[in-house]
Amino acid sequence: MKLVSVIMPTYNRVHCLKRSIDSVLCQTYSKIELIVVDDGSTDDTDKLLAHYTDKRLKIIRTEGNKGACHARNIGIKNSLGEYIAFQDSDDVWLTHKLETLIYELIKHEADVGFSSFIKINENYQKASVYPKYNLGTNVLVNFDIIANTLLRTNLMSTQTIVLSRESLKIIKGFDEDLNRFQDWEFAIRILKNFNVLWISEPLVNVYIQNDSITKNFESGIFARIYIYKKHLQIFKKYPKAHFHFYKDLVIRAVFSKNLKLIYKSLTIIR
Repeated sequence: MKLVSVIMPTYNRVHCLKRSIDSVLCQTYSKIELIVVDDGSTDDTDKLLAHYTDKRLKIIRTEGNKGACHARNIGIKNSLGEYIAFQDSDDVWLTHKLETLIYELIKHEADVGFSSFIKINENYQKASVYPKYNLGTNVLVNFDIIANTLLRTNLMSTQTIVLSRESLKIIKGFDEDLNRFQDWEFAIRILKNFNVLWISEPLVNVYIQNDSITKNFESGIFARIYIYKKHLQIFKKYPKAHFHFYKDLVIRAVFSKNLKLIYKSLTIIR
């Protein structure tokens, strides 16, 4: 078995951290190291982590709260696995998540894989399976195949991704200047460089918390502008996706009624 390093950033998630950690440590694929990066938590996270005796669990504490991307990059630098996976501290992996992805990656000789997931709202009711885009069943996809969708909406959630260490050296880490859609920007870089294995079975339950950053509408618009500027040449290569992304950006900005955002969205293309 190949060692898989699982990177989990956390910040003040003591109320749900245990279920996330347990879902990793209880995987049917057992050759793992779980690196929990405590990004300056001020709750009882340290007390919770102190109860674990599993030697596969490693804990790193940062000085202050520097964000999930920084924490993930710290975890990556301190990892030893031949494969790298990511988990969020409020979500739950199905027990066969890693086993399925590692088996299929080796079978298809792929460097990167991801799966569907189930998004669950704050009332703990199942919303639906994501992504909604039908890629097929356990197939390799490339940028050209899914560009018109990927450049409009993300298809790869961080918690579902497993990739080889060698591929990560090429892709590099997470962009620490982004506070939203880090997985989307990461996915664009992945698909620029690799064919990616798509697993249609949902293997992760993703919980949307009351204080989740994904609920901040305006920060999402700023993040879209950032991604657009960073990957402008890619957007230009796919005119249909380019048009729809820009139209959606302007609509969102107008809806926000934030004059600064409206101006930025309208002047982004010159």
